[in-house]
This record gives sequence, structure tokens and C-alpha cells, in this order.
Amino acid sequence: MSSPLTATHEIRYLDEIKNLFVIDFDCLLSKETYSHPLRSYHLIKSEAQCQFLKKGSRCGQEHSHGYAVECKGGQQVLIGNCCAFNHLGLDDDQVRNALRELTSAERISIRTHKISERLKERTELLSRVKNALKQLRQLQAEAFRIREAFPEAVIDNLVERWRRNSLQVTWEYQITKKDEKAKGKDAIERRWYPHICGFIKGLGLWLDLDAQNYQEKLYTFLHRVEAIPTKKRLSKAELDETEAIFRELGAISVIEREFGTQQKLILDFLEPANLLLTVQLVKTQTLRAGNVEAVQQLTSTLLGVRPDRFVAEVDQDLIRRYGATGIRIAS
Repeated sequence: MSSPLTATHEIRYLDEIKNLFVIDFDCLLSKETYSHPLRSYHLIKSEAQCQFLKKGSRCGQEHSHGYAVECKGGQQVLIGNCCAFNHLGLDDDQVRNALRELTSAERISIRTHKISERLKERTELLSRVKNALKQLRQLQAEAFRIREAFPEAVIDNLVERWRRNSLQVTWEYQITKKDEKAKGKDAIERRWYPHICGFIKGLGLWLDLDAQNYQEKLYTFLHRVEAIPTKKRLSKAELDETEAIFRELGAISVIEREFGTQQKLILDFLEPANLLLTVQLVKTQTLRAGNVEAVQQLTSTLLGVRPDRFVAEVDQDLIRRYGATGIRIAS
């Protein structure tokens, strides 16, 4: 039979009550026949009927919150919470206190069971936190490698684009037309048109990892997991503390997913075609040449020409494509 000291979960269904107890649904409960409470229940639906004898007849009220109790004759019956306190326990502190003590004992038993089940995860949690720290170090190393390769101004540009979600890289080309019929300044018409070079991929918070305080959070998690008690019987204070720790540790899953996302973003960013797009992020020729050097370093591939020459060829390709008389980075 179920008891408050062995309760592992709240009773949610009438069928559970039937499995735990031999309920005599034809029996009526009164103050005179009552012996002691067995278990409380909080059903999802109001599917239990109160068997308390009230004003000479069966209460019969359908309810969700109540108690399985035992009669002096050994019969087991159900009573709703309302009748339990307002009629059975009316002017009877002993009955009311027994019901409250039962509920309190059940709560402690259920909490203890949940914690004991979670304690089985302690080793796994330690492993997850340590693995997350390892992932963080890998992310930091990759982010540092990228930051070291590019000129600082280019990194600033990438960070700003990420924060504004401005991924489109646009230059402009100038088309000059001459009107043979017009004279003077009106004879020359110059217009600028946009050219979309592409969209930068892979930008993310890996560009600003330190500001996320992941290392501090993970070491705090590590110390919290290590502080989880391993003994079977916990005091109320230890139960409260352990429950609080497990609630906090739910954030590990969020961090794990974020690390996975950032690793994929870095891979996207490091695609050769995407890296070449960085050459068009800034207008200064020196910085653009520095980007070419970064591309070669990060891909371990030589582009076959000097960085400054590569930049010049990119510009010439754009000019030839449109027959342009000038190009500039879009403001």
C-alpha cells in the first residue's frame, strides 16, 4: 500500500487510486467510522466522488482534490478536500492536523524522490559542464585566430554589422554618358548604381564572446554541481538548496545549444567564398590588402598574386563588368 513516506509523485488519475488502494465505492464515511488518512490526491479531472455521509445522505460531489482514507472497519474510501476539513475535521484538530501532516509528509517524500532521481545525473552533469568549458575554449581559440588574422578596423566592421544585422555588402559603380546635342556641363551625365557583392555569412556572438561571461557562468555551474550532496537522506534545507541548484543547471542546455550554433556560424564564416567577400567591406586599399592576407592565412591558400594586386583586380573586374568610369563603396 502507498504511504506518505513512499510517495514518489502526486496522484493525478482516479485509476492510480484504484491501483494503490482497494476502494469500497459503496461504503459511506462518517466521523464515527473514520480511522486515519492514507494518501492525498490532486487529479487532473474532477472524476472522484466524495463518499462522506452528510446530512443523512452520501455527498457524491465530484472533485479533483481529496484524500483516500481508511475506516475503522478496514474499508478504504474517498473524501473530497472540502468535506475533509469542513465536515470530517470540523471542531476536530486531531483530524485536521493528521490531514495536514499527511500532505506535508507526502510533499517531502515526493521532493526527496525527485532529488534522488536527479542525483543520478550528477556525474553526467559534471561531464556536460566540463565538455561545455572545452567547447568554449575551442570557440575562443577560433575567434582569436580570426581576430588576429584581420585588421582591427575590419573586425570592428564585422561586429557592427552583426549587431545591426547588416549583412549585405554593396558597392556602387558610375556610368558616364555624353549627350551629343547638349553643351557644357549638361553634355556629361554621371550616375551611380548599386552593385550587391553578396551577403556576409556566419556573424554571431562569437565575435564578442568575452562579453557573454560564459566562462564565469560555467565555472559557477561546475562548483554548484560539485556542491550537490550525494547522501540519500537530505534535510529540508539541503532539499531546498539541491532543488535550486538543479533549476539553475537548466541553463546548461541553453549554453550547449548556443555553442553548437556559434561553431556552425564560424564554419560558415570561414568558407573561402565568404572570406573573399570581406575584401569589399572597407574602402581603404591597405585594409583591403590586409583582408586578402587574412583570407590566405585562414584558408592556408595562396591566391597567386600580391594582396594589393588582388584588390586591384577585384576593382577592375567590377569596372569591366559594367563599363564603369568609377567605383566606390556604398555609404
